[in-house]
Amino acid sequence: MIIKPQDGYQHDYIMSPADIVIGGGAAGAGKTFSLLMDALKWTMTGKDFGAVIFRRTYPEIMQIGGLWEESKKIFPYRGGTANESKVTWVFDNGSRIGFSHLQHEKDLNKFQGAQIPYIGFDEVTHFSKQMFFYLLTRNRGTTQMRPRIRATCNPDPDSWVAEFIQWWIDEETGFPIPERAGVVRYFVMDDSTYIWGGTKKEVYDKAHHLFKGEGMEQVNPNDLIKSATFIPGSIYENRKLLAGNPQYLANLMSQDEETRARLLKGNWKIRADQANLFDIFKIKDMFRGDGSEVSRAGLKKYITIDHARFGKDLCIIMSWEGFRVERIDIMKKSDTNDILRVIKHIRKEMRGISVSNIMIDQDGIGVKDALGCRIFQPGGVPYEVKREKPFVNNKRTQCYVEMSERVNNNEASINMENIYLHEDGRMTRVKTVTIRGETHTVEKMILDDLRTVKREMFELDKPVKITAKETQKAILKRSPDFGDTFAMRGAFEFLREPKGMGRP
Repeated sequence: MIIKPQDGYQHDYIMSPADIVIGGGAAGAGKTFSLLMDALKWTMTGKDFGAVIFRRTYPEIMQIGGLWEESKKIFPYRGGTANESKVTWVFDNGSRIGFSHLQHEKDLNKFQGAQIPYIGFDEVTHFSKQMFFYLLTRNRGTTQMRPRIRATCNPDPDSWVAEFIQWWIDEETGFPIPERAGVVRYFVMDDSTYIWGGTKKEVYDKAHHLFKGEGMEQVNPNDLIKSATFIPGSIYENRKLLAGNPQYLANLMSQDEETRARLLKGNWKIRADQANLFDIFKIKDMFRGDGSEVSRAGLKKYITIDHARFGKDLCIIMSWEGFRVERIDIMKKSDTNDILRVIKHIRKEMRGISVSNIMIDQDGIGVKDALGCRIFQPGGVPYEVKREKPFVNNKRTQCYVEMSERVNNNEASINMENIYLHEDGRMTRVKTVTIRGETHTVEKMILDDLRTVKREMFELDKPVKITAKETQKAILKRSPDFGDTFAMRGAFEFLREPKGMGRP
């Protein structure tokens, strides 16, 4: 059995001498296979070799077509023995390749003191910049190999990766520059700024101040300057995929022009609006409307609540008339009694909100039990629907899709005059909120929460998936509490009135 990379992207990715290689930038190039093959190559160096390849969440490792399943197709031919419980391969010479996840920033604590010769990131744009560069400090080589980091990705112009690889991307068109593909460059970090150069000497000359000071006389500057490259790939270089599954190309070709530019041609500048659930201009329209343009037949009233989990996030309460948010209440710290007190006040001000029309996310079990309202489980099986609706993977996706249709059809609006902050027992009308020392307008936070929700799955025969909440957190540097509370309103469109929940 001979397993080897195909000519083109896969070969260039595996043969690159750079310390850090980021590859892909388009769908179907064989990115996961290349990452696995590159790690497998280094198992030949002996028992001192160890690799860890990361995905953002554990289910992504184990899913059909994921890292674990793909590794089973090739690792046994190199003498690998699988340890299912530890998600690790051990090879006949003692070398190891394991798979792990970093769903939360706190998961980095698992790797304190670790020395990992080879680190891989599958879909590196799903990881935060802090995660990537922290693990760079854990990247230690062996006597037979320099430390290496390998990563794969699809284009994401909102990610930190887009800034990191910008030299390899045409600023005007957003497409990779062919003559720069695979060219190795050098950099060092000055706080959060990259200092780049075509040689290590050029970097040293630009950043010589970083190599001075106490203890630095013992350090070789060449050891602190890293080499990096970006290698673009495309489905057309993956001849085995085209021969065995031509429908995959057909799926890509059937997308709108902007989505094709991003996933088929690897464009890093064009934001594919069709990949975004919400049209950004329609989101802005919501803030300008007075509600008169919205169909509010029956004027049913609702309350949706995103609980402040363990006090780390904001507790957001949105009160609705039809699909118009009439008021927003924000709590930085909350417990069951705090939320019940605010809800009591809201129901007094906005008469006619029944308990059956109040919903809180699954972190608010205490409120649900005390009030008897509905509970929302974002990862649960989608609600049953009578009319034709997209095939989705869970309730969170279902509600975001539902609300995106309302927003994009100008059926929703938000009253930006009735925003209240509850703090230290006081209620204050506000326009901005300060989080971790940074002040944001509520309007901008809502807009950012909704614009970062994108379709993650585009195959015609697979359920629609949207950006994971943890990925949004990495992009936003906070939890998308406003977006989740807004999306929860969509659940009421799928619910039947249960007995015993209609009391006022």
